[in-house]
Amino acid sequence: MAILEAMKMEFSVQAPHAGTVTAVYCRAGRMVHAGQALFALDPVDACAEVAA
Repeated sequence: MAILEAMKMEFSVQAPHAGTVTAVYCRAGRMVHAGQALFALDPVDACAEVAA
């Protein structure tokens, strides 16, 4: 979902489940804090995904 940079190292952030990003609570170049929400994620209904 995102790449975070801390002390010149990059860290990958992965979604805990499949879904659609409905909101972004951070901006590129801004500091974020531990535990801060970065995105809102609506989960995908697995049954609907298989039917499509």
